[in-house]
Amino acid sequence: MGQPQLGWRLARAECSQPGPFSSFPGFDRLLVPLDRDLGLRHESTQSLRRVRRGECARFAGEWSTHVELPEGPARDLNLLCARGQWNGTLAWLPLARRRVLEEFDRGHLVLHLVEGALRVRATGAEEARQLQPGDTLWLHGARAGDAVELSGEHDATCVVVARIEPTGGARD
Repeated sequence: MGQPQLGWRLARAECSQPGPFSSFPGFDRLLVPLDRDLGLRHESTQSLRRVRRGECARFAGEWSTHVELPEGPARDLNLLCARGQWNGTLAWLPLARRRVLEEFDRGHLVLHLVEGALRVRATGAEEARQLQPGDTLWLHGARAGDAVELSGEHDATCVVVARIEPTGGARD
């Protein structure tokens, strides 16, 4: 089997009923529940792992994985990275009305606003971008020393920050 053609993919999914996840051999999978806890059962262990809202679960894309919905239908954010080509992280950031700087000097930075309102300004940008709940902003092409300023504009502002960086063999 050859290397995966797809380097990485970030997607929001709706889990409306329990069932199996799609198989993605050759990929590492990261998943963050956005609104409710999820249960994951992998064929290797058969034990149910509860993944809390905002927590990141990491597992192999080829694992036979089943989702359970202990609190009802749920949304999640999934990141798939071709193993050996891309490294990824998903971080839950409860920003509220704070301002933070995220260093960004290689790869891709993707922001997904879960709640609240967010203002984003990248190094060199003339104007800030406004995000509303459900919006996703993909930033790429950074240079050494670049940063992204995130400003929460609501007490409930919460964002998922995805970082996708190439390993030695991947092209950005």
